[in-house]
Amino acid sequence: MQIPWSAHVQALQEAQHWCSQHLKPEHLAVPTEKDIIEIHVLDHIYITHATHLENCLRSEVLHPENYPDEWDDARMHPDAIVRLIEKRHHLLPLSEHGLIRGRILCVGEETDTAMGEGVPASDGLIDNNYLPPWDSWFAYLAGNEPSSGILLAWIPEPLEHKVQAALEVAATQPLIWLDQINQPHQWGGNPMQERLAREAYVVLIERHQE
Repeated sequence: MQIPWSAHVQALQEAQHWCSQHLKPEHLAVPTEKDIIEIHVLDHIYITHATHLENCLRSEVLHPENYPDEWDDARMHPDAIVRLIEKRHHLLPLSEHGLIRGRILCVGEETDTAMGEGVPASDGLIDNNYLPPWDSWFAYLAGNEPSSGILLAWIPEPLEHKVQAALEVAATQPLIWLDQINQPHQWGGNPMQERLAREAYVVLIERHQE
């Protein structure tokens, strides 16, 4: 199936504008005491983490259908993703707004094990399904087999370190920065997901560097 890259490029630009407009100062501030919670892990082991990013770039108006209940383990629902992108397109203000720099994140479909380790590592920016905030989503690329697609999201630069923290602690490597897909290392995605990510790299990153 031919990938509609021109539509995905437009959706990327719209995600950049939307996220630049909706990233709030309180999301980048040092968390307060009320933002810190303690969770029980093992018999006598507790960990604390901030929660001030749980609602960051998760606009209620773009909330995907049946999220998060039917999206566990990074399960994708392509029709819901398309509707989210279309809704953002129609809601996006026409006025220009200064864009924040950022990076493209790739999520392999159904590559998470539902351990939730990304939540405390990212202060809630990456959720229990190991998915980034839905405001940042701009494309779902379907594979030729079930559960072999990838989700692409644009992460504003001030939030990159939070995603990186979740990436580093992930048990199954469900995430990868798209600009690192050609580096020699093992990604958690399957061969079809890696092929899609490499094609996305060529279209969305490599061509813009020429």
